[in-house]
Amino acid sequence: MFVGALHEGKATARQWLFDKSLLVPATSTLRGLCVQIYPTRAAAVRARLTDRIPAVRSLLQAMVELPIKGSPNERAIAGLSELKTLYGHHETELPAREYDVASGWAAFVDGAADRERALRALEMSTLFELRRRGVYRNVPKVTLSCG
Repeated sequence: MFVGALHEGKATARQWLFDKSLLVPATSTLRGLCVQIYPTRAAAVRARLTDRIPAVRSLLQAMVELPIKGSPNERAIAGLSELKTLYGHHETELPAREYDVASGWAAFVDGAADRERALRALEMSTLFELRRRGVYRNVPKVTLSCG
């Protein structure tokens, strides 16, 4: 009796595994669960930072209007200049060409097929270059008083 039920269960499982109507939804569900593996933790963080973060674009749209000076050869200044042009034309995708970004960001900016994500990567790369350059250090502190 037990052996008969076991054989019956195997047949049911085998039928279920090869049922075409169940295979397509199961495959699409499994694709959604796939995890991207990155070579380093920094690469994984960069990938996460290229997700849609509206505050980053708002901040940079304000920053491109500020009188930040420096050599056009600096990545921070070149990035701000490029972003100012793109924002002026209301671009949502980064044109495909070579950009001067740090090596960690190059795969996300130059080599990306998704050009919207590439624009977000250029924005984040520019923010990191501005931070590294020390633009934030010379900003006067603002104090708020309540009352």
